[in-house]
Amino acid sequence: TGLANASRNGFIGGGQIGYNYQDESDVVLGAEADIQGTTFRGNGSYASGVVDGAHYCADESNDECIETISRSRTAVGGGTVTAGTNWLGTLRGRLGYAVTPSLLAYGTGGLAYGNVHASSTQWTSAQTQDTDNDQGNLDITTSMQTSIPGYSKSYSGFKAGWVAGGGLEWMFHDNWSLRAEGMYYNLGTIDLVSTPVVVNCGGVACGGVATGATMWATTPITKIQFDGVIVRGGVNYHFDWGKADTVVAKY
Repeated sequence: TGLANASRNGFIGGGQIGYNYQDESDVVLGAEADIQGTTFRGNGSYASGVVDGAHYCADESNDECIETISRSRTAVGGGTVTAGTNWLGTLRGRLGYAVTPSLLAYGTGGLAYGNVHASSTQWTSAQTQDTDNDQGNLDITTSMQTSIPGYSKSYSGFKAGWVAGGGLEWMFHDNWSLRAEGMYYNLGTIDLVSTPVVVNCGGVACGGVATGATMWATTPITKIQFDGVIVRGGVNYHFDWGKADTVVAKY
């Protein structure tokens, strides 16, 4: 097991469309949708190991163990992970408060979706040694080592999750506004399941396992989470469609 911190960094750019409603109060309600391309990319690696052992009776007579086997095992493994987001979109509600007639502070949240890709490569190496103690006579019966240099798995597809954040928007001229906002998005996780790694006993029995039988097996699984923080600025034009003449909007 291990953690590969594949921090994805990059730029984001696109467009949005939305609708705002404000009555005679300072509260603004709205809905927005946006779509943008990204250069979010990252990679990371990890390595870990384990050393353990076991001691058991291989031959018993008259309730006494006359032959014991001690096993020691050393196993190490690791891998590399690459991941990225090709494009990202959101569909959000917005609730704001007009701090001044031209400055809006707001919170926003809703659905996030996008196209992501990822790949992983794992490697492993293990050595097992059995020591046979037959009535006090030590004899190393088995020493086995296996090494698997690397095997890969990849994914590319659509993911959906959620987004939440907030920002400020300033109406600087007639129907034109500038905004700055930050949002956290989470598109969920994917599991890359590799082919099981199987180690068999060779031409001799090992650790009580018959010759040619499976000694141990493990299935490497890489779990990748797609989330991050977006900080962005924007320019909007407000069309004022459907605004009643009798209502003077403060924002």
